[in-house]
Amino acid sequence: MITLTDIAQIKPSRTFNGAYIVLDLIYLLFLIGLLIYQKKFLTLIWSIIGGLLYLGVDFGIFYCLTHTREITINGQLLDTTGHFFTLLWFSFSYGVPNFIFIWEALSHDKHLKLYTLIIVGWWLVVPTLSQIGSVSLFENTFMNYVVTTSRQTCNFHWVMGLFLIIGYTPLIVYYLTKDQEHLKENIKNLLYLNLIGILTQFMWEAPLLINGIRPLNELSLQTLIVNSLIETNSGMVYFYLLHKFVTKKRAINEDLTINH
Repeated sequence: MITLTDIAQIKPSRTFNGAYIVLDLIYLLFLIGLLIYQKKFLTLIWSIIGGLLYLGVDFGIFYCLTHTREITINGQLLDTTGHFFTLLWFSFSYGVPNFIFIWEALSHDKHLKLYTLIIVGWWLVVPTLSQIGSVSLFENTFMNYVVTTSRQTCNFHWVMGLFLIIGYTPLIVYYLTKDQEHLKENIKNLLYLNLIGILTQFMWEAPLLINGIRPLNELSLQTLIVNSLIETNSGMVYFYLLHKFVTKKRAINEDLTINH
């Protein structure tokens, strides 16, 4: 059973090498290029906003305000500039794929399965590919540097839980009181939003644990469950309403053309 004490002690950390960062930057360029090739400009804009949102939270809130984010390279704590540029990559590394998945899922897009496969597949294989950094060719280079990130969660999970409640409660009340004619459809929609929110987080949390980037310890399972249930899901209703506003009210297509 997960207790409040367990949640307060959760301190997610990750350890990887410089090759992981280099390979992931190449992957991000590929992902962005694929969106451009398919003229999914709306999804691209949304995913970039997602990366900036993650950066605002990770660097602005966790590092600057609460001082709960910490990054070291080869055991040396980075300065503010080092934290910013590392978190810039870090935020887009997860923000772009996460928000692509969210937008594609909310749109019920025909390419959802393709992007899910590309995103999850990459998170599963990149730790193995990054072992290239250990070969003698890259000895004493950035490719072989050991990067460790950690974050204390006890100061913010309750805030995310509050956002989750504030988001879902009015929607549930509206469905129960104002839109009873479509109750079954609305219940399915609520479940679908939860599924998207939980899966978005789980799809990269689980590979971190499986590949040993996140350490396996007595709190690993709690970290996986709590983060998956709360973190991305706390913003799902807001994402849903924004998506509905842009695609329905404004009738903007993926290639940014407007239906008249």
